[in-house]
Amino acid sequence: MTSYGSIALNAPDAVDTTRSQRQRLAVAATGLVALTAAGALVAWSLAPTPAAWDVVVVGGGPAGLVAAEYLSRDPSISVLLLEAGGPSLQCTGGTMVPEYAASTGWTLFDIPGEYAHVAFGLPKSVTDVWRIDELSSPQNHLAKILGGSSSINAALYFRTPDNYVDEIDWPVSATTVRNGFAAIERFFGWTDTPSMDGRRYAQGVYNTLASALQLANYSEHDLNHDTNAKHRVFGHPPFTVKDGLRDSPAKTFLGAMAHRPNFALRLGARVEQIVHANGKATHVLYKEDAANAASVMHEAILSARGAVLVATGALLSPRLLLQSGIGPLSQRDLVTKRPLPSPLRADAWLQNENVGAHIFDAHQVALTFRTANVSNSSGFGFDYMRPSPSVLDQFVKTRSGPMASANPVLIAYETVADAFSGHSFQFQLSVFPHVMPNLELSPPANDQEMDWTICFTLNNPLSRDRAGFFPNGSYSGAMAGHLYWSHPADARMMATFIQSTIDQIAAYSKQATVPVFPAPSALQWATWATNRTSWIVQHTLITDHFGGACIVASNRSNDRCADETFRVLGTSNVFVGDGSVVKSGNVNPYGFVMYTGYEAATHVDAYLRA
Repeated sequence: MTSYGSIALNAPDAVDTTRSQRQRLAVAATGLVALTAAGALVAWSLAPTPAAWDVVVVGGGPAGLVAAEYLSRDPSISVLLLEAGGPSLQCTGGTMVPEYAASTGWTLFDIPGEYAHVAFGLPKSVTDVWRIDELSSPQNHLAKILGGSSSINAALYFRTPDNYVDEIDWPVSATTVRNGFAAIERFFGWTDTPSMDGRRYAQGVYNTLASALQLANYSEHDLNHDTNAKHRVFGHPPFTVKDGLRDSPAKTFLGAMAHRPNFALRLGARVEQIVHANGKATHVLYKEDAANAASVMHEAILSARGAVLVATGALLSPRLLLQSGIGPLSQRDLVTKRPLPSPLRADAWLQNENVGAHIFDAHQVALTFRTANVSNSSGFGFDYMRPSPSVLDQFVKTRSGPMASANPVLIAYETVADAFSGHSFQFQLSVFPHVMPNLELSPPANDQEMDWTICFTLNNPLSRDRAGFFPNGSYSGAMAGHLYWSHPADARMMATFIQSTIDQIAAYSKQATVPVFPAPSALQWATWATNRTSWIVQHTLITDHFGGACIVASNRSNDRCADETFRVLGTSNVFVGDGSVVKSGNVNPYGFVMYTGYEAATHVDAYLRA
């Protein structure tokens, strides 16, 4: 199924090319941030800077861009969007263009099939440009870049099932959520056939697993049409891709508002504090070109009716709230002693025990499978890390072929109830048509053996951690080291689910498809045969589906950090709208994070008009 938005967009075209790494990229990239001749970071604005802003949105990720677009529709509302990173997609001024696409100007972020390269194949000198250096842990694939995660993720876009609102104690109804998704989908497209020739690629892997799943009573569905089907279902993954290119908020929502005179965007603007008096924010302090020791602090002053919307992501939003004097008492003395641009007083601390208190990430483990007797190896799988010149040429000329989508070729769901914990565990299979990089595996015996990967994901784990500052001044999103598998039921249920899937595949294939486990090492000593839960813990992947850092929930919830209007408890005009606000996971969160930006913006708008 394909669905495209109805809003006409005029995003600015971009720029020249900078090339990086391997044969597809010619020279080492010096960075993604577009500079003027004087070295100042680019600021987008069509009007003189107002004396005061009605809304300051902190964070130009998927939620922040959606929120800023909604609020800036009203020409009487001035909106400033502050993003710590630099350009990403071509239309934002991005310059990281692979050599094969030099004639088009498409960046690595525009080309869907480059997701694997960006996630696994770029050197540290390049990825450091968008690495979140304020975060000591956990390691992550989040991005300090315009568009945030939506500019570098796999562009998998899912609508949530109706019962998700009950699972997370959401303050509005499932109908309101559906209407919110419909509202944001006016701006972008999604499709499960992203190649412009209308074909699907690497379908041998899809057919192999689909047949095994059907034998185990799974059924095939249009995943974004049958959103409530989440038990023993599978289908083709939907992507926010249009005309073969990424169709994400840095193109769509930014394109809709870029030329509005009441909107301004500052890139390279790292927000240090929200300054408030008794919970009423008065201004925001930020540095432009924060990596430069000579950079100066700037003030974004709020109007008398003004508000701040925090949308820096689930791991960093607590940091900004803490540095603004809002959070648990256990953090007060540590934070008030920090050298902040506006010194904090301990007696002015706004106590909110749920800031950063319930952080989670989906739990994920990847396992390689090897299929024998493959008669058509070119149609069975596709190695996104090593595309052939003909595949790259096909994409540039026609925007078709496997490079028109990211890696996953199949998504499946199963919900398993656990009698011991009383929890219903929501599992997801994300299937890659190639082996994951950097694994020490025995090679296939011949050309008729093909390797592929299942990423087993637990979307709603019970394990939780917390965010905050350590006495040495470092900030972590996983202070206790409990982010993954700290609740024993998580690993136990994952082990059962993985083995069940192995058995289903073996039953269908009559042992023609078998798992291939990497050899044990000093750090990963466990084997699947002898200690499954330890093997899972030792082979954990960072999923980057974080949440729980500032939960929005109904007033009957004891773990909420913000009220039903997304306003941070203890404040009168500080709102939060990003991945922080959900208390548990469900499907890939990209779509719901965009929706939270929309929902938060409606409440900010109502506050401004009150």
